[in-house]
Amino acid sequence: MVFPLPAIIIQLVLLVTGAAVQAQVYHRRGDMNQRRSIEYSFALELLMICLGWILFLSLLRYAPDRIEIGIKAFIVEGRWSDALNIPLLIAIPLIFFIGLEIKGLAVRILDFWLSYTGELLEGEKLPIPPAEQEPGTEPFNKTRVQIFVDRYQRLQESLTQEVIFLGHTSSSLVCIAIFGFQALAIAFLKS
Repeated sequence: MVFPLPAIIIQLVLLVTGAAVQAQVYHRRGDMNQRRSIEYSFALELLMICLGWILFLSLLRYAPDRIEIGIKAFIVEGRWSDALNIPLLIAIPLIFFIGLEIKGLAVRILDFWLSYTGELLEGEKLPIPPAEQEPGTEPFNKTRVQIFVDRYQRLQESLTQEVIFLGHTSSSLVCIAIFGFQALAIAFLKS
């Protein structure tokens, strides 16, 4: 069994730096607090990494032998093959825009996953006070729904498509720079 330690290390570096850059964009441009922006950016990056590896491993078996051998050599040994140039030029824009769409959809779900407890946060108010609620309904359930709707509306105001695009673009550029640095380091070490 081969353990691709260089691929794992570079994946961790990409995760941490991409999430850090994206968190800064969410914090500054999206008016989110620091904790929430870090939670969102790491959750989105982990989602993208997991989906990316699942898709990659499921599509690898359909790749032509020449490309499959080149990909395996790159992952295990860090050796680049010329057979990967054209597929990479096609894959990069597809990965970027598919990733942007997935992040746009996932960010709408993250408020519920990361922070929804049903309790009022500091400074949070219910749209309808409990005293004015309709009789016969269970106040706790209606309160939880109202809190979720209020948080979702605030999330929509802070994390617009523009902020998600800027965060995704900036983290992608940083990751490309890391890949370039890795390629230069490998070329320097081999010479």
